[in-house]
This record gives sequence, C-alpha cells and structure tokens, in this order.
Amino acid sequence: MRILIVCPYYFPYTSGMTVYAQRLAEGLAKRGHQLKILTHNHNHLPEHEKINGVEIFRVPAMIKFGRGIFSPWMAEKFLKLMDWAEVVNIHAPFFECGLLARLAKKRGKKVFFTYHCDMILTGVLSPLLVDKLHKISINNAAKYSDAIIMNSLEYAKGSYVKNFLHKVMSITPPLDDKKFKRIKSNRFRRKYSIGKKDFIVGFLGRLTSEKGLKTLIYAAKFLEGKIERLKIIIVGEGVLVAGGRSESEMPKLKNLAETLGMQNIIFPGKIPDKELNDFFSSIDVFVLPSVNRLESFGMVQVEAMLCGTPAVVSDIPGVSKAIKKTGFGLLFEPNNPNALADKIFEIFKNKKKYIPVRKKIIKNFGIKNTLDTYEKLFMKGTTHK
Repeated sequence: MRILIVCPYYFPYTSGMTVYAQRLAEGLAKRGHQLKILTHNHNHLPEHEKINGVEIFRVPAMIKFGRGIFSPWMAEKFLKLMDWAEVVNIHAPFFECGLLARLAKKRGKKVFFTYHCDMILTGVLSPLLVDKLHKISINNAAKYSDAIIMNSLEYAKGSYVKNFLHKVMSITPPLDDKKFKRIKSNRFRRKYSIGKKDFIVGFLGRLTSEKGLKTLIYAAKFLEGKIERLKIIIVGEGVLVAGGRSESEMPKLKNLAETLGMQNIIFPGKIPDKELNDFFSSIDVFVLPSVNRLESFGMVQVEAMLCGTPAVVSDIPGVSKAIKKTGFGLLFEPNNPNALADKIFEIFKNKKKYIPVRKKIIKNFGIKNTLDTYEKLFMKGTTHK
C-alpha cells in the first residue's frame, strides 16, 4: 500500500506521538509498504529526507500556541502528496487535522484518524478562540474519518471525540518488544555511582509538567528513613520537547530537589538509545506519575516491564491500562505524593510479587499485534485485499 502519515511532530523530536508514528511507519515499511510522512519543520531540519525506508516531508511551522502548531503550507503540501496515497493516516492533536481529513475524504481517500490525546493549550487566548477552533478541528477530523484509532476506550469516553465512539477502535501503541529486554550489566550503576544495595526508582520521558515529576520528588522525601538506600533517577529530554525549551521542567525540578535537600536524586538528561535496556534493567521500579489527559497510555512503562521491571503509575484513564491488564505493578492516586510513596514502599517490600512475565507482556502489547491490526484496517476497502 501507499500510506501517507501526517503528524505535527516527528523524529528527532521526542514525545509519545513521535515514537508511535516512527515505529508504525518504519514497521509498515519493513513489511513492504510505501510510507511517506508529512510533518512540521523545527530547527531547520531537512525539508525532505529518507530514514529507514520512510520518506519525510517537512513544512515550516508558522504559528505556535504552546505545543499547538499551525502552518498554511501543511494543506498545500498535503494536497500534493494525497494523490499519491491510497491511505491517509492523520495523527493528532494539531490544528489542521480537521481540514486535512475533509480534503482527503472529498478526494475519495480512506482516512484513519489516530487520536493520541486531548491537547491542553496555554496562553491568554487559548481558553477562548484557540481552544474552540482546536476542538472544531478535532470534531471534523473525527467526522470525516473512516475510523478513529485510540490507545484505549476508557480514555476515548472522556475525550474530545466521545461523540464518535461508534468509530473508535482501541489499538495498542507500537511497543518495540524486540528492542527492549532485560540485560545483565552494571555499567549504568557504575556510571552514576549506584551501589549494589541501593534501591533505585526510575523515570524516563520528557521533563514536562504533565509528567507529574514534582509528585515523585515529594514522594522521595516522604520515603526518607523508610528506604535507607533510596535513589531516584530522572532520565529525560529537556530541550527537544514538543513546545520547545519553555515546556521543560528540568530547572524547576532540580531547584525543588535542592530546596528539599534531596541529594539522592540524579538527573542524567537524555541517555542514548543503546543505554535504555541498561537503565530499565538497573532500576528496581519504574514510576510514571502523569497528572492529566496529555498522557493517554505511557509506552515507557511497558518498555520497563519488557526489561523485567515493575511499574507504579497514576490511576488515570488510559495510563492505568497496562497495570490493570497485567498486574505487573501498582496504581496510585495522581498528584498524591503520600500515595505514591506508599506504592513504592510496597514494591520495595514485595518486589518479587510484581516482577513482569515477558511472554505475557508481548502477548498483550507486542508490536506485531499493533502492525497486524493497522495493516488489516488500512487494507480494508482498498485495492489491496
């Protein structure tokens, strides 16, 4: 098939959406399909390049509203690429998604709308004009799509597309179970002077407000005296994040840790991909303390599980799905440091009870299932039967 994927951000930017879109595109390309990506350009990246079998086209991002982006060139480029495509897959939220879905539908294209999460806009105008226009765009994208793909029905029921539940399909995000696996290595611990008897709580992701990392830092403070050799490792991107440097929480988090006198909190920054398995295998528990609807699943928690590490995550729609389905960790009330501290302490006392079983993780969340489902969905109604 000839598949056009449209998304506001793409590699090398780091977010759940960019990782999702890249794994999906490259996974389908490996299966022999032709993939083109249309996205916004940031920091003077190439307008056109090919990476791992996927053609990438970038148009200038003209106006930004926090993480929201608008570009008048997006629709122009989309019209040129759309005639080539048999299938259009729009990944949102972003402002042009409704217009693009309508244009594709009018040309008789199969349109599939992968809706990642509700966008929370910032700024003086966002609660009024910008937020209203954004919701209209999402509504139109849902209206003109043949199907809406979401991480969970639980999240969909409270989202901006709740009036289109009859179109919603729950498809697990593309989790790279071949890439993530437990390894025996002490390199990560040696690099950051972590002792063999230290109990390590880890986080990995963008250091932005929706991740709720202040809750983790306060929870660590509550655990002083309960877990003698506790260390907190907060790994993450603080520069190339959606919305830019202003979205980064790294300075605030470091300042909070210093104010609380928490010398056992380490901020390695972003680590290379080759060190991810070492990181996940080195920690005792992974924590995802997300606080709002900008998080709709949290792929990173399952990546930790694939490396044999249990997780403690916020009990919010979508994010709680992996724990509820596998039992390889615990849920806690979001924005509640005491509750998080209690769950971390429970893992500390009874870690063996929550150790993930790799086969069960792959059965429920393996990337093959995701690619198979997308492939069948895209093929339905096209000339490729």
